[in-house]
Order: sequence, then structure tokens, then C-alpha cells
Amino acid sequence: ETILKHFPMLKRKANLLIICLLVLLSASACKQPIEFPDGVQVLIDGQSIEGEKTVTVNPGADIRLQVTGLQANSNVNFVIRKLGIKVHEENFAVGGEGSVDEMVSLPDIQASATAIVTYVDFNGTTHEQKFTIKLNESA
Repeated sequence: ETILKHFPMLKRKANLLIICLLVLLSASACKQPIEFPDGVQVLIDGQSIEGEKTVTVNPGADIRLQVTGLQANSNVNFVIRKLGIKVHEENFAVGGEGSVDEMVSLPDIQASATAIVTYVDFNGTTHEQKFTIKLNESA
């Protein structure tokens, strides 16, 4: 028998502590800095999303998505999610030179959301990079 069985208040506190630790772990896992594989670069309007980047743009604006260092004839998927709900998605074909240079029309909403870029690098490995995108009139 465990000591927690005899002390229900300790059991509740232990469960609460475990829940808090799991929440902290999941929150810190979401904020991992972006590191690209060798040769890969992802730019939004000419700025890299590498590191702990937050991209601020105008709602409804067109942004330039440039991804280089990719496997030729693969695909790039660009998704914006707010509270887990997909508010925008586009797929782009990668050319023979291993890059994508496309304009993306953003949704006309004011929000802070998660943008996800999924691509296949030159070595054939699939990567998913998440960063924060703020759709804000003061961009």
C-alpha cells in the first residue's frame, strides 16, 4: 500500500502537481525555436522564420512565401490554425530547382494564430515548422 492511499489530500496535491507539470511541458514544447536542416530556408516577406519568430502581417494581405533547399518535385503545405481550427491552407508544387516562391492571400481576420509549413528537404525527410503569425492592422 502507498502512503497516498492513507492521505487523500496528498493524493489530490500529487495529482494536481502532475497535471501542472504536464501543462508546463506541453507549453514549453510548443515554443521550441525553429532550426532548419542544412540548406533549407523559409522566408515570409523576406524574413526568416528561424528561431523563436513571430511574424506580424495585415489581415487579408498577400505575403510572399519563399522556401529553398527542398526536394525537387515535392510539395509545400502552408496552413494557418486558430485554436486548432484551420482558417487557411494552400499547397504548392516545388520546382525542379528545389524551391517555392509564391504569394499567399491571408484570411481577413484579426488574430494571433499558428502557421505551419510542411516540406520535404533535399534528403527526402519531411519537416513541419510551426511559428506564430499575428494578423494585425498595425503590421
